[in-house]
Amino acid sequence: MTCLTMRLDRFICECTDLTRSTAKKALHRGDITINGQVVKNSGYHVSDSCDVRLLGQPLVHGGEHYIMLNKPADTVCSNVGEAGYASVLTLLDLPKADTLQIAGRLDADTTGLVLITSDGQWGHKVTSPRKACGKRYRVW
Repeated sequence: MTCLTMRLDRFICECTDLTRSTAKKALHRGDITINGQVVKNSGYHVSDSCDVRLLGQPLVHGGEHYIMLNKPADTVCSNVGEAGYASVLTLLDLPKADTLQIAGRLDADTTGLVLITSDGQWGHKVTSPRKACGKRYRVW
């Protein structure tokens, strides 16, 4: 099991509907506590063992998402639709699906496995040429 650590402002955004700028405003107002102490530093790193609260209400991070999707034809591997095609992210029934990252791309008319994640480091590991993560394609 991995330990979640991230910047406090990102954590707040992922647990709420706040934008990064409104999260920073809440921090500066003193609306955020960690383990009972007011924290105003947006760059403070929180872990999954921290008790983070917004105006006294606990914030719980849902963890990272790792999704395997059989991409249908007439969809695109991007966060927004393009040229009359819907994004594959519209197929997911998840809150904030538009913040997920698609690991790789398939053309609009191509079907097959697409990996989708909220874990940017993992996404980079499987897509970066420097990481030499092998891929196998069958085409007919």
